[in-house]
Amino acid sequence: MPKPEHPAKPDPAKERRRSPRVELVVPVQLEWTTDTGEYIEVNGETEMVSAHGALIRLKTAEDIASEVRIRNRQTGKVAWSSVVSEYPAKGDQRRVAFVLSTPDGTFWGGGVPPPYSNKE
Repeated sequence: MPKPEHPAKPDPAKERRRSPRVELVVPVQLEWTTDTGEYIEVNGETEMVSAHGALIRLKTAEDIASEVRIRNRQTGKVAWSSVVSEYPAKGDQRRVAFVLSTPDGTFWGGGVPPPYSNKE
């Protein structure tokens, strides 16, 4: 009897990520309200993007709320997002990863690959 074939090992990158990331600089505006009710508005730019979120560089000492509204300053599109993590700063710019509340491959403009298919 033939030996059963094992399924191909899953691609580790695809296991961790729901969509491919690309380097793309997009000017953005982040908006949130603090616990004390203060409205904060900060400009920044993306470093990496995907249909599910982005790594954004910004200059602010303010605490960033867990939920933030992101405005793409090129297209005017707006999306709600959540902070995922913060990476080491580059110079005076913080680097914060956000996940979009609703994945959208068109939010950042052209050139963003669609999410990975679950049918692989």
